[in-house]
Amino acid sequence: ILIQLRLEVSNQWFFDEGSVLTHFVHSQAPAVGWKTVYIYVLLIVSILHAVAFYIWEAKFAKEPILPVDIWKRPAFAPLIITVFLIMMSFGVFLWYIEVWELTVRNYSIIAAGASISPIVFTGSTMSVLAGWLIQRLPAEYIICIGIAEVTAALIILGTMPTHQVYWAQAFVASAVI
Repeated sequence: ILIQLRLEVSNQWFFDEGSVLTHFVHSQAPAVGWKTVYIYVLLIVSILHAVAFYIWEAKFAKEPILPVDIWKRPAFAPLIITVFLIMMSFGVFLWYIEVWELTVRNYSIIAAGASISPIVFTGSTMSVLAGWLIQRLPAEYIICIGIAEVTAALIILGTMPTHQVYWAQAFVASAVI
């Protein structure tokens, strides 16, 4: 049991560190510039972690987190692309609503941060609901529900007039997403 636990922890380490370092590099580079040495070093380290994760999954893991052969399934690549695009649009949603609240509506930083607080409650609720639904619905339907929610929130936010009260659309968009 201890050996299996070490394998899973090692594998999870490669995945988590690769993901965290990649995210850090791509969010830090615009601030300090791509010419900064540690950006390249961390990018290389994150790529090495991703390669180590793949090798570990393919060669050593007895119970892989993400089996390598899953990429051969016909629906998996489009699913990953869809989830990736939805996660990117969530980032755009957060950026857009904060810039809108700060520049157009002249909210304070605290008020702008508080304006997206419904996301905490909705996200928690949807996580529990997804856990409950996964036993009752195929995963693709749950993904479709998530896609529909994000799309609805982006449409609500994108059609928001300049001088409208927060509760009319910004709150609804934050609660839906």
